Amino acid sequence: LGISDEVDLIHIMAYDAAAPHSSYEYVEESVKRAIQQELPPEKLVLGLPMYALNREIEDWKSYAEICENKDNPCQDKRTNQVNGYNFNSVYDLQRKTSYAYNDANIGGVLTTYSSMDTRNADLHKAIWDAILGKADLENKYTQSESCPNGACPEDSE
Repeated sequence: LGISDEVDLIHIMAYDAAAPHSSYEYVEESVKRAIQQELPPEKLVLGLPMYALNREIEDWKSYAEICENKDNPCQDKRTNQVNGYNFNSVYDLQRKTSYAYNDANIGGVLTTYSSMDTRNADLHKAIWDAILGKADLENKYTQSESCPNGACPEDSE
């Protein structure tokens, strides 16, 4: 009997690595390594951190602390580095969630330090949009951002 026979889920902690602390490449490498070790994909759950890490000064901040200030540095949904702090952007989380569900076909995702999201739950919404297939990874925006209250009018011609 292996560990996978004894547990319900296995958390893949694909973050807190060298800068940037949670790259897409590190996620792919971590998931592939787990599958190569013959862990059942349906029990694998990818961890998605909601905090920023600065390796130079060994400090961390919440996503909200970085993004909810007068400069609004996260208005560009691809921004994932501010003043030496690396973090998952809205786009990064949608891409990783899509990878987990659609490419790697693992059991799901979980958030680490969920309370560090913005008051508007920007990161949680990004993950949910990716799960529902609303993330437009080519154009790097989500349907809920482009359509008020998620209600998009039908294309008319």
